[in-house]
Amino acid sequence: MFKSILVAIDGSATSNRALEVAIDMARNSGAALHLIHVVREMQIPLNPGLMDAYRKLNQDRHDLLRTAGEQLLNQATRVAQSNGIDEAETSIGAGDPASAIIDYAAKHDNDLIVIGSRGLGNVESALLGSVSRKVCNSVKGNCLVIK
Repeated sequence: MFKSILVAIDGSATSNRALEVAIDMARNSGAALHLIHVVREMQIPLNPGLMDAYRKLNQDRHDLLRTAGEQLLNQATRVAQSNGIDEAETSIGAGDPASAIIDYAAKHDNDLIVIGSRGLGNVESALLGSVSRKVCNSVKGNCLVIK
């Protein structure tokens, strides 16, 4: 069936359910399991006089969110291992989550992306559209959205 499954991890309830489904599919089919977490870039209006402070704030924020993402991926890897998956490849992306997920899937020949229907950014998704919708509408391969 599928040879390589990518799961988007953000710590939300639907992301956790997506992980469970992907683990089950990978275990039953022998597919490779890939886990990705994406650190969303901060977008705020800039005052040219505050550029140095902004760069420092953005770097501190990115470092903190990257560390949190690594913890989420480590936890997801432990869940996969405790459910019969010997190895899962992990990655942390940065920028627009949908673009990072799509790019990763293309570069690693993932033939299925499993993603939760709503992540942690519910307010933003109400205004801009959900990451899962963007991924499903843009990816060339298969996408499974978990509610």
